[in-house]
Amino acid sequence: MFWGKKKLKKSYAEGLTAIQTSLYEVLVSILQDELSNDYSDFELKEAAAITVNKLGLRPEDRPDPTSSSNKLANSLSNIKELTMIKEASALIFLFDYFISDKTDTARYEKAKKLSGPDFENIMTLLDIDNTSAHKIRSIVVAMSNKLHEIASFGIRFKKDKKGDISFEFTEEEQREIENTFKLFKGYAVHPEYAEEMKSAITAFSLSTYALTTAKLGIESKETNLHKAISSISKAYSIYQLPIFLYDFASFLEQEGKFDEAKNMHKKFLDSHLNYNIGHIDKILLAQRDLEKAIKVAQSKVL
Repeated sequence: MFWGKKKLKKSYAEGLTAIQTSLYEVLVSILQDELSNDYSDFELKEAAAITVNKLGLRPEDRPDPTSSSNKLANSLSNIKELTMIKEASALIFLFDYFISDKTDTARYEKAKKLSGPDFENIMTLLDIDNTSAHKIRSIVVAMSNKLHEIASFGIRFKKDKKGDISFEFTEEEQREIENTFKLFKGYAVHPEYAEEMKSAITAFSLSTYALTTAKLGIESKETNLHKAISSISKAYSIYQLPIFLYDFASFLEQEGKFDEAKNMHKKFLDSHLNYNIGHIDKILLAQRDLEKAIKVAQSKVL
C-alpha cells in the first residue's frame, strides 16, 4: 500500500503541474487577447504566473497584480471568477489534500467551496484510498482540455450590479434567452439543481440562436457565421455540453477554416468521450441527433 500511495502522490504532483501550466497558458491567452495594446508581453505573462501561484496558494513574493486599480487588475479579477477557473483551482486543492494523506483539511474546504455540483463524484474518483494513476490523469486531461477550449473562444464578460460575472448578450441573444425561459416556465426543478438548470437553459438558448442564425440569418453569410460563433462560444462557456463544440466546428468549416474545424471536431469527440450525460443534458439533446454528430466528426478527423 505504501508504494501504491507513493505512486499516486507522484500522479497527483504531476497533475498539479499540468493544471497549473494549463491555467497559466489560458490566462496568458485571454490577457493577450484583451490587453496586448496596453501592456507588454512580459507584463502579461508575469501577471498570469503570479495569479496562478496565488490561486493555488503557492509561495509568491511578487506584488499581486489584482491589488491595483487598472485594466489588468480588472481583467484578472473577472477571469478568476469564471466557473472553469474556480474548478481548476479546486482540483489543485484536492490534489494537495490527497498528497497530505487527507490531513490538510483547509485545502479540502477550499476545494469544496470552489467546486461545482460534481464535487462528491470527483472526490470519489480521486480519493487516494480508491483511485488509480489512470483516473487521475484522465481528470487532469479533461480539465486541461476544457480550460484551453474556453480560452480559444475569446469570450467577453462583465460584472453585473451584484458584482457577479455575466456575459454581454446582444439584443437578439437576450430575446432568444427570454423566449426559451418562457417555454420552461412551470418546469419543476429541485433547488439543488436550479442554478445548473438556469445555466443549461441559457446555453441552450444561445445554441439555438447560433444554429438558426447560421442557417437562416438575414445578413451576409460572413456576418451570420460571426454571430453564430460568438453565440455558441458563450453557450459552451456557460454550460459545457460537448455538442456545442460540434456546432462550433460546423461554423468554422462553413467559414472555410478547415484546420480549425478539424481540431474542434476532435475536441468534441474527446469531450464527449469523457462526459457523463445527465438528466438536464438529455432534455437539451432531445432534438439533436448525437449519434450522427459523432459519425460526422469522426469522418472529419480522419
